[in-house]
Amino acid sequence: MQFCCFGHCKDVEADTDLTAVVVKFAFSLCFPLFFFLTVLFPFLTPIFELLNIWMFPKSVINFFTKSVKRMKESRLKDKQKHRVDLLQLMINSQNSKETDTHKALSDLELVAQSVIFIFAGYEPTSTSLSFLVYELATHPDVQQKLQEEIDATFPNKAPPTYDALVQMEYLDMVLNETLRLYPIAGRLERVCKRDVEISGVLIPKGTVVMVPTFTLHRDLDLWPEPEEFHPER
Repeated sequence: MQFCCFGHCKDVEADTDLTAVVVKFAFSLCFPLFFFLTVLFPFLTPIFELLNIWMFPKSVINFFTKSVKRMKESRLKDKQKHRVDLLQLMINSQNSKETDTHKALSDLELVAQSVIFIFAGYEPTSTSLSFLVYELATHPDVQQKLQEEIDATFPNKAPPTYDALVQMEYLDMVLNETLRLYPIAGRLERVCKRDVEISGVLIPKGTVVMVPTFTLHRDLDLWPEPEEFHPER
């Protein structure tokens, strides 16, 4: 995941591993405590801010801010090397000539997104794959059909390619159905940027809107037999 986010991180000190820093902190005591408190009781967030209590300690924030800024400066100087990773895409968006049509990311937002990318590459990915394997094990007919598509797409155990993977329709169905039953985020939160009225309900600017992903994915009005695993739906 670190490679996808930052490419080859020789811009950072050789003994520094960005991923290791985040994982070490994620398994510490304070992170799970504040994370679950803010998820279960969102109204506590402004109270924590008033008390100057933050989910991430300053040492972690300073480390990532320093590291990402160093990598950004190195890449801006080295314009000859073509990079394809998330950090480079964000840097390109900051320097895009189309900033009049969209708000460019600030350096602080760039750091924040980098941290989120690393977190998202661990537990959510492994958890989703675990649920996928479970559903395949309990639905041998689906497993057989998926195996047939894999064998047809990659005969004689040919190495997988991106272009071939995106053409695998049944694999896409299986993955989407797994994520429907077991969404990575049980709910989503977004801050309303302006006053808006939706279906007669006025949502003032600054309101935190919560979208119950898990509930919507199992809504009987939207999905026939919502508790069942049906990739073809």
